[in-house]
Amino acid sequence: MTYLTNACQALAWFFALLTFGGFLTSCQTNTLNPCEMNLTIGNGLSFNPQDNSLLISKPSGQSAPNGKPQYSLYQVSVVADSLQYQRLAINSRHTDYHPVFSPDGQFLLFNSTRPKPTQDTTSGKTDIWLSRYVEGQLQEPDYLESINTDFHDSYPTLTQNNTLYFNSDRPGSQGLMDIYRSEFRDGQWGRPEPVSTLNSPDSENDLVVDPQERFIIFNRYIAATGEIDLFISYKENGDWGAPERLDNINRPEVWELTPTLSFDGKVLYLEIEGRVECYELE
Repeated sequence: MTYLTNACQALAWFFALLTFGGFLTSCQTNTLNPCEMNLTIGNGLSFNPQDNSLLISKPSGQSAPNGKPQYSLYQVSVVADSLQYQRLAINSRHTDYHPVFSPDGQFLLFNSTRPKPTQDTTSGKTDIWLSRYVEGQLQEPDYLESINTDFHDSYPTLTQNNTLYFNSDRPGSQGLMDIYRSEFRDGQWGRPEPVSTLNSPDSENDLVVDPQERFIIFNRYIAATGEIDLFISYKENGDWGAPERLDNINRPEVWELTPTLSFDGKVLYLEIEGRVECYELE
Protein backbone atom coordinates (compact mmCIF):
# COMPACT_ATOMS: atom_id res chain seq x y z
CA MET A 1 0.00 0.00 0.00
CA THR A 2 1.15 3.53 -0.70
CA TYR A 3 1.46 4.69 2.89
CA LEU A 4 3.63 1.69 3.78
CA THR A 5 6.00 2.57 0.97
CA ASN A 6 6.07 6.18 2.11
CA ALA A 7 6.68 5.12 5.70
CA CYS A 8 9.66 3.01 4.67
CA GLN A 9 11.09 5.79 2.53
CA ALA A 10 10.57 8.58 5.06
CA LEU A 11 10.91 6.77 8.38
CA ALA A 12 12.10 3.23 7.60
CA TRP A 13 9.13 1.91 9.56
CA PHE A 14 6.17 -0.23 8.73
CA PHE A 15 2.91 -0.94 10.48
CA ALA A 16 2.34 -4.50 11.65
CA LEU A 17 -1.00 -5.41 13.15
CA LEU A 18 -0.57 -7.30 16.40
CA THR A 19 -2.92 -9.95 17.72
CA PHE A 20 -5.70 -8.22 19.63
CA GLY A 21 -4.74 -8.02 23.28
CA GLY A 22 -1.34 -9.44 22.44
CA PHE A 23 2.11 -8.57 23.72
CA LEU A 24 4.54 -6.00 22.41
CA THR A 25 8.14 -6.69 21.54
CA SER A 26 11.06 -5.45 23.60
CA CYS A 27 10.92 -2.05 21.90
CA GLN A 28 8.22 -1.03 24.38
CA THR A 29 9.83 0.95 27.22
CA ASN A 30 6.85 2.02 29.34
CA THR A 31 6.65 0.28 32.72
CA LEU A 32 2.93 -0.42 32.47
CA ASN A 33 1.98 -2.04 29.20
CA PRO A 34 -1.63 -1.23 28.19
CA CYS A 35 -1.56 -4.13 25.74
CA GLU A 36 -1.10 -6.63 28.55
CA MET A 37 -3.79 -5.07 30.74
CA ASN A 38 -7.54 -5.44 30.48
CA LEU A 39 -7.96 -1.67 30.68
CA THR A 40 -11.29 0.10 30.47
CA ILE A 41 -10.70 3.50 28.88
CA GLY A 42 -12.67 6.25 27.25
CA ASN A 43 -11.03 9.01 25.23
CA GLY A 44 -7.36 8.59 25.86
CA LEU A 45 -4.28 7.44 27.75
CA SER A 46 -0.90 9.02 28.44
CA PHE A 47 2.37 8.12 30.13
CA ASN A 48 4.24 10.53 32.38
CA PRO A 49 7.85 10.61 31.11
CA GLN A 50 9.12 11.52 34.59
CA ASP A 51 7.90 8.45 36.46
CA ASN A 52 6.29 6.16 33.82
CA SER A 53 2.90 6.45 35.52
CA LEU A 54 -0.12 5.80 33.31
CA LEU A 55 -3.09 8.17 33.12
CA ILE A 56 -6.35 7.40 31.34
CA SER A 57 -9.82 8.81 31.05
CA LYS A 58 -12.96 6.73 31.34
CA PRO A 59 -16.58 6.94 32.44
CA SER A 60 -16.80 7.70 36.15
CA GLY A 61 -20.16 6.00 36.61
CA GLN A 62 -21.68 9.36 37.55
CA SER A 63 -23.61 11.97 35.59
CA ALA A 64 -22.22 15.39 34.75
CA PRO A 65 -24.34 18.46 35.62
CA ASN A 66 -25.77 18.40 32.08
CA GLY A 67 -27.14 14.91 32.73
CA LYS A 68 -24.77 13.18 30.32
CA PRO A 69 -22.36 10.43 31.46
CA GLN A 70 -19.35 11.99 33.17
CA TYR A 71 -15.80 11.14 32.09
CA SER A 72 -12.90 11.67 34.48
CA LEU A 73 -9.11 11.34 34.61
CA TYR A 74 -7.52 8.44 36.50
CA GLN A 75 -4.09 7.12 37.36
CA VAL A 76 -3.78 3.38 36.77
CA SER A 77 -1.75 1.05 38.96
CA VAL A 78 -1.51 -2.69 39.51
CA VAL A 79 -1.87 -3.90 43.10
CA ALA A 80 -1.71 -7.62 43.83
CA ASP A 81 -2.35 -8.37 40.14
CA SER A 82 -5.47 -6.20 40.23
CA LEU A 83 -6.03 -2.97 38.30
CA GLN A 84 -6.62 0.08 40.47
CA TYR A 85 -8.07 3.35 39.14
CA GLN A 86 -7.37 6.44 41.26
CA ARG A 87 -9.48 9.45 40.31
CA LEU A 88 -7.29 12.55 40.04
CA ALA A 89 -7.82 15.63 42.23
CA ILE A 90 -7.73 17.92 39.16
CA ASN A 91 -11.07 16.54 37.94
CA SER A 92 -14.15 18.74 38.12
CA ARG A 93 -17.88 18.03 38.48
CA HIS A 94 -17.97 18.15 34.69
CA THR A 95 -16.39 15.92 32.08
CA ASP A 96 -12.57 15.84 32.02
CA TYR A 97 -10.85 13.55 29.54
CA HIS A 98 -8.04 12.86 27.05
CA PRO A 99 -4.88 13.32 29.17
CA VAL A 100 -1.70 14.28 27.27
CA PHE A 101 1.62 14.76 29.07
CA SER A 102 4.20 17.09 27.58
CA PRO A 103 7.30 15.25 26.26
CA ASP A 104 9.33 16.39 29.30
CA GLY A 105 6.55 15.57 31.80
CA GLN A 106 6.43 19.16 33.07
CA PHE A 107 2.70 19.55 32.45
CA LEU A 108 -0.48 17.73 31.47
CA LEU A 109 -3.02 18.89 28.90
CA PHE A 110 -6.59 17.60 28.89
CA ASN A 111 -10.09 18.32 27.59
CA SER A 112 -12.76 19.67 29.91
CA THR A 113 -16.33 20.93 29.73
CA ARG A 114 -15.96 22.80 33.04
CA PRO A 115 -16.91 26.50 33.05
CA LYS A 116 -14.43 29.00 31.70
CA PRO A 117 -12.70 31.11 34.39
CA THR A 118 -15.07 34.03 33.75
CA GLN A 119 -18.24 31.90 33.86
CA ASP A 120 -20.25 30.37 36.69
CA THR A 121 -21.90 27.75 34.50
CA THR A 122 -20.63 25.68 31.63
CA SER A 123 -21.54 26.36 28.02
CA GLY A 124 -21.12 22.66 27.27
CA LYS A 125 -18.24 23.43 24.92
CA THR A 126 -14.91 21.61 25.30
CA ASP A 127 -11.75 23.56 26.18
CA ILE A 128 -8.11 22.60 26.67
CA TRP A 129 -6.70 22.98 30.19
CA LEU A 130 -3.14 22.67 31.56
CA SER A 131 -1.98 21.24 34.88
CA ARG A 132 1.68 21.63 35.85
CA TYR A 133 3.46 18.62 37.35
CA VAL A 134 5.45 19.80 40.38
CA GLU A 135 7.25 17.51 42.85
CA GLY A 136 5.15 14.53 41.82
CA GLN A 137 1.79 16.32 42.01
CA LEU A 138 -0.52 17.76 39.38
CA GLN A 139 -1.42 21.36 40.20
CA GLU A 140 -4.69 23.29 39.87
CA PRO A 141 -5.41 23.47 36.12
CA ASP A 142 -5.07 26.64 34.05
CA TYR A 143 -7.29 27.63 31.15
CA LEU A 144 -5.37 28.04 27.85
CA GLU A 145 -6.46 31.57 27.01
CA SER A 146 -4.40 31.81 23.80
CA ILE A 147 -5.87 28.57 22.39
CA ASN A 148 -9.48 28.27 23.51
CA THR A 149 -12.45 30.03 21.93
CA ASP A 150 -16.22 30.10 22.47
CA PHE A 151 -16.34 26.99 20.30
CA HIS A 152 -15.05 23.42 20.79
CA ASP A 153 -11.26 23.19 21.17
CA SER A 154 -9.98 19.73 22.03
CA TYR A 155 -7.71 16.69 21.55
CA PRO A 156 -4.30 18.32 22.10
CA THR A 157 -1.07 16.61 21.04
CA LEU A 158 2.48 17.94 21.35
CA THR A 159 5.80 17.77 19.54
CA GLN A 160 9.17 17.61 21.29
CA ASN A 161 9.40 21.42 21.29
CA ASN A 162 5.80 21.78 22.55
CA THR A 163 4.26 22.80 19.23
CA LEU A 164 0.58 22.13 19.83
CA TYR A 165 -1.81 20.43 17.42
CA PHE A 166 -5.52 20.22 18.30
CA ASN A 167 -8.95 20.29 16.67
CA SER A 168 -11.62 22.97 16.69
CA ASP A 169 -14.92 23.96 15.10
CA ARG A 170 -14.19 27.68 15.34
CA PRO A 171 -15.30 29.94 12.46
CA GLY A 172 -13.24 29.50 9.31
CA SER A 173 -13.08 25.72 9.56
CA GLN A 174 -13.47 23.61 6.43
CA GLY A 175 -15.60 20.95 8.09
CA LEU A 176 -17.22 19.97 11.37
CA MET A 177 -13.85 19.93 13.16
CA ASP A 178 -10.47 20.93 11.74
CA ILE A 179 -6.87 20.46 12.87
CA TYR A 180 -4.97 23.56 14.05
CA ARG A 181 -1.31 24.17 14.92
CA SER A 182 0.20 26.59 17.44
CA GLU A 183 3.93 27.17 17.99
CA PHE A 184 5.34 27.52 21.52
CA ARG A 185 7.59 30.56 21.84
CA ASP A 186 8.80 32.60 24.81
CA GLY A 187 6.84 30.43 27.21
CA GLN A 188 3.45 30.64 25.51
CA TRP A 189 1.49 29.34 22.53
CA GLY A 190 0.94 31.68 19.61
CA ARG A 191 -2.02 32.24 17.36
CA PRO A 192 -3.34 28.88 16.09
CA GLU A 193 -3.41 28.35 12.34
CA PRO A 194 -5.41 25.71 10.46
CA VAL A 195 -3.40 22.93 8.84
CA SER A 196 -5.29 23.11 5.57
CA THR A 197 -3.73 20.04 3.96
CA LEU A 198 -5.05 17.81 6.74
CA ASN A 199 -8.57 19.21 6.85
CA SER A 200 -11.67 18.29 4.86
CA PRO A 201 -15.42 18.98 4.72
CA ASP A 202 -15.80 16.09 7.18
CA SER A 203 -14.60 16.07 10.80
CA GLU A 204 -10.95 15.62 11.84
CA ASN A 205 -11.20 14.34 15.39
CA ASP A 206 -8.68 12.49 17.60
CA LEU A 207 -5.04 13.06 16.64
CA VAL A 208 -1.46 12.33 17.68
CA VAL A 209 1.69 13.90 16.25
CA ASP A 210 5.12 12.29 16.18
CA PRO A 211 7.36 14.11 18.71
CA GLN A 212 9.80 14.96 15.88
CA GLU A 213 6.84 16.17 13.76
CA ARG A 214 7.61 13.67 11.00
CA PHE A 215 4.08 12.29 10.77
CA ILE A 216 0.63 12.80 12.24
CA ILE A 217 -2.11 10.19 12.70
CA PHE A 218 -5.74 11.21 13.13
CA ASN A 219 -9.22 9.86 12.66
CA ARG A 220 -11.86 11.42 10.45
CA TYR A 221 -15.61 11.12 10.87
CA ILE A 222 -17.12 10.74 7.40
CA ALA A 223 -20.66 12.08 7.56
CA ALA A 224 -21.87 10.36 4.38
CA THR A 225 -21.11 6.87 5.72
CA GLY A 226 -21.10 7.35 9.51
CA GLU A 227 -17.64 5.75 9.60
CA ILE A 228 -14.58 6.86 11.54
CA ASP A 229 -11.30 5.91 9.85
CA LEU A 230 -7.63 6.55 10.59
CA PHE A 231 -5.43 8.64 8.31
CA ILE A 232 -1.72 9.39 8.28
CA SER A 233 0.19 12.33 6.81
CA TYR A 234 3.97 12.74 6.46
CA LYS A 235 5.85 16.01 6.68
CA GLU A 236 8.25 16.57 3.81
CA ASN A 237 10.29 19.74 3.22
CA GLY A 238 8.34 21.48 5.96
CA ASP A 239 4.88 20.77 4.53
CA TRP A 240 2.29 18.15 5.39
CA GLY A 241 1.43 15.74 2.60
CA ALA A 242 -2.06 14.65 1.60
CA PRO A 243 -3.55 12.33 4.27
CA GLU A 244 -3.67 8.64 3.37
CA ARG A 245 -5.99 6.03 4.85
CA LEU A 246 -4.51 3.43 7.18
CA ASP A 247 -6.52 0.70 5.54
CA ASN A 248 -4.58 -2.18 7.08
CA ILE A 249 -5.92 -0.96 10.44
CA ASN A 250 -9.32 0.51 9.52
CA ARG A 251 -12.21 -1.92 9.71
CA PRO A 252 -15.81 -1.55 8.53
CA GLU A 253 -18.28 -0.43 11.20
CA VAL A 254 -15.49 -0.05 13.79
CA TRP A 255 -14.48 3.33 15.19
CA GLU A 256 -10.71 3.58 15.68
CA LEU A 257 -10.37 6.20 18.42
CA THR A 258 -7.78 8.29 20.33
CA PRO A 259 -4.50 7.26 18.64
CA THR A 260 -1.56 7.57 21.07
CA LEU A 261 2.18 6.90 20.71
CA SER A 262 4.62 5.33 23.16
CA PHE A 263 7.63 7.35 24.39
CA ASP A 264 9.89 5.97 21.70
CA GLY A 265 7.30 6.35 18.93
CA LYS A 266 7.40 2.64 18.15
CA VAL A 267 3.97 1.63 19.44
CA LEU A 268 0.59 3.00 18.40
CA TYR A 269 -2.26 2.60 20.90
CA LEU A 270 -5.88 2.78 19.79
CA GLU A 271 -9.15 2.68 21.66
CA ILE A 272 -11.60 0.19 20.17
CA GLU A 273 -14.95 -0.07 21.94
CA GLY A 274 -13.43 0.97 25.27
CA ARG A 275 -10.41 -1.35 25.07
CA VAL A 276 -6.79 -0.81 24.02
CA GLU A 277 -5.41 -2.30 20.84
CA CYS A 278 -1.73 -2.03 19.94
CA TYR A 279 0.19 -1.74 16.69
CA GLU A 280 3.95 -1.99 16.41
CA LEU A 281 5.87 0.60 14.41
CA GLU A 282 9.28 -0.42 13.09
